[in-house]
This record gives sequence, C-alpha cells and structure tokens, in this order.
Amino acid sequence: MKKIVLLAGFVVVAAVGALLWWSVTAEKPVRRAAKIQQVVPGGDAQEEVPPPQEGKATRSLPKSAAKEMAAMPPFSVVIPDEQPPSMVNGTPVTIKDVIPPGVLLPGDSLPEMAHRKFMALAEEQRLLVQAAQEQGLTDRPAFLAVVAEVRQDLEEDPRLSDEDKAWRLEYFKRTALINELYHREGLMPERISKEAVEAYYESHSGQYEWLRKEEALKGSSPEKIERKVKQAMKRDMEAPLKEEMREKRKAYIESLREKSGMETDVEISD
Repeated sequence: MKKIVLLAGFVVVAAVGALLWWSVTAEKPVRRAAKIQQVVPGGDAQEEVPPPQEGKATRSLPKSAAKEMAAMPPFSVVIPDEQPPSMVNGTPVTIKDVIPPGVLLPGDSLPEMAHRKFMALAEEQRLLVQAAQEQGLTDRPAFLAVVAEVRQDLEEDPRLSDEDKAWRLEYFKRTALINELYHREGLMPERISKEAVEAYYESHSGQYEWLRKEEALKGSSPEKIERKVKQAMKRDMEAPLKEEMREKRKAYIESLREKSGMETDVEISD
C-alpha cells in the first residue's frame, strides 16, 4: 500500500515537465486515492522518477522539462526567491506551491516565461482549492480518512525529509480536492467503455493499417498489434471529449478568477 501511496509523491517532480507544456490537470489515476476519485494533475503522460534520498535535493528535471527549458530564451530570467508572493483571495501563492523541494534552490534562476507559467498554475490551483473548500469538500469523512492514511505512510518513509513529506501531503490534498471539485461540477471527461471501443473497432479497423504496419516492422505479434490498435482507437475517441472538457475547465477557472477580481496574466492551456 505504501508503494502505491508514494507513487503520488514520486510523480510530482515529473509533473514539472508536464506543467511546462501548459498543463493544469490530467487524467492519470492515482490508485491509492480511488476512494475520492483522484487523478493527478500535470499532463497526459508523466515520467516516473525515483524517490529522493534523505538529505539529498532533487535537482534533476525529467527529459521533457529539460527539453522545454532549453527551448526557452536564455535571457530575461527571474530568481524565484526574490519574487513577492501573488495573492489569491487574500492567500499568498508562490512558485514553491507547484514545484517540489530541491528542484529550485536559493540563488537558482528560471526563464521569466517559465516562472509566469508556474505562477499562473499555482494561482489557478489555489482558486480551485478555495472553491472546493467553499463546497465543504475538506470536511468529508472519506477525504479526512485518506489524508490521514497518506500522512502516516509518508511519516514512515525514512527516505524523505520533513520538508518533502509536508510538500507531498499538501500536493496530495490539493490534487484530491481539485479533482473532486471537477467531479462535482461535471468537469471530468466521459470514460470510453470497452464496449464502445469494440464497436468502433468493428467499423473503423481499416483506418489503422498504418499502425499495423509500424508494429509489424517492430516484430510485434498479431495479438499485440491488435491490442495497440484498440489502444490508439480509444485515445482517438477520447481526444475530442478531453478537448471539450479542457475548454469547460478554462471557462470555469476564468469564472473563479473574475469572482476573485484577479486578472489573467498567462493562460494555461492543457
């Protein structure tokens, strides 16, 4: 159980890479939080990274993050520790809310656009958490129980520093609240059933010959090829639903911004 719980923590550093692709939330499940239908924000795909060792900073970014950072202009950088916190409904928000401990150390610099993206993400998450709090989601027994279990599992892990444990717990709580809020507001994309995929497979199989050829060149077995075809079909079926939901989420977040009186600085696109 502990391994599953800490998976939610292990992916937080990897989420940094996905966030740089303008992402706010994703649809990757965290099995440990199934009681509250949690999914981890941060992109459609996240790279799993090993847990940080006790006393050692997590300094390396995933390849996707490093590539994105390299593509950003080397000029106009900011030092995060020198930036004043942003205020969301009277609550301070900093870049450290969405970047794990050890990724940015005192004196590090960051391209200005990257800093603006992270800050916009932190502000949006704060708005969503506050909306969840207003709906009383933090008082639900199921939420309190799972948070208590995650806290205990984190406390029992000797590899993590106190700072890292605290950050991971807050990340877990924030993620759970945001996604429960999305469920309440009807902002989670519809799941494509196995039956729907099979029906689509029967009527559109011929459109995926290109994929069959690619897999055949790799030496894949016929069974694996058809499995890959069905997986591709499911992604294609889900794509328009996810895009529609992303637009609805943007509109919802914008309504929260307007309610709080905040101005939109950087748009975060999923």
